[in-house]
Amino acid sequence: MKLLREIKWNDVKYNPKNSIENEVKEEFEFEIDPETIKFYEESFKYKRERQKERKKKLSKNELKPMTGEQLNLFTQESSTNAPLEMVGKEREEELKLMYGDKAKVIQYLETTLQMIHDKNYDIYLPKYWPSFPLRIKFN
Repeated sequence: MKLLREIKWNDVKYNPKNSIENEVKEEFEFEIDPETIKFYEESFKYKRERQKERKKKLSKNELKPMTGEQLNLFTQESSTNAPLEMVGKEREEELKLMYGDKAKVIQYLETTLQMIHDKNYDIYLPKYWPSFPLRIKFN
């Protein structure tokens, strides 16, 4: 593969013999800034380096078996430990900011509604209702 520097752009010409219209004769002349050529060369080199690094990583990873830490088997804390923070403390603070003194009452109402919903869901096991547009048009 030729680098852009190696291509002689002044020699590139339009050949009318290969065109659909044989009558048209044109010459294309354009110049590319040295900065643009340098940019393309650096981009191409960087791309090659990345491809080489990927191949090395893939070959290394294929040879080594994964450890338990890599599979996240040992990163979970034991569930027998006591919680470090009070459960629901953040939610209480959030409700206090939103509702002030009535936060406890509103939290009680929300919890009651959620429990009633969960109880009814478990008893009746409702099926999902299909979502249809309100204005159904049959053509």
